[in-house]
Amino acid sequence: MNADELRFPISPGMQLVLTHSDRDPVKRVEPARVRASNADLANACYSVVVGHPDWERQLGLLDLPPRHPVVRFNSGPGYQVGPNGTMEPMVDVMQMWVPSR
Repeated sequence: MNADELRFPISPGMQLVLTHSDRDPVKRVEPARVRASNADLANACYSVVVGHPDWERQLGLLDLPPRHPVVRFNSGPGYQVGPNGTMEPMVDVMQMWVPSR
C-alpha cells in the first residue's frame, strides 16, 4: 500500500507499472530499459520464469544464476510524522529484497 511503484513484466518488452502518482496510462520507454528491468526481476525468481512459447529466444537470453537467489532482510524502528509535525515511533519496519548480481 505504501510502495512507490509495483512492476509486473507482461512480456520481454512490456511492463505493467502500478503507482499512486498521476501519470499517463501508457508511457513508452526505451525497450532496453524494460528488458533490463525485466531481467533484474527474473534474477530474483526462485525457481522458474514463466513466459509465452513465442518468447523462447528472449527468455533464453536471460543469464539466470545457477543457484537460487538469496533473500536479504533488514529491520529497524519505524517513524512517522505526527499531527504536530514531530517524528513519532511506530512498529518496527522490515525490508525484504533480493540483491542484484
